[in-house]
Amino acid sequence: MPADPLNDEEYQYRYRVFPKGSFACSADGPTFVLGVRKLEMVSSKKLQEHGFRCPERDFTQEFAWVSGNSYPEH
Repeated sequence: MPADPLNDEEYQYRYRVFPKGSFACSADGPTFVLGVRKLEMVSSKKLQEHGFRCPERDFTQEFAWVSGNSYPEH
């Protein structure tokens, strides 16, 4: 499993899978979110152009950089 190089409260990443429909996300299946709390070398403002939001939760407010998507149902 990859680990953050500093692995402390300031510099870290988080990955989580939420059940279908969490936070009113429109998805055919579960939704994943990958977020970085603080980047060590790059300005996060340049990277965080789109972010990831659901109607009931804005993940861009929680992370310096975030991505998310939905898994297709099988």
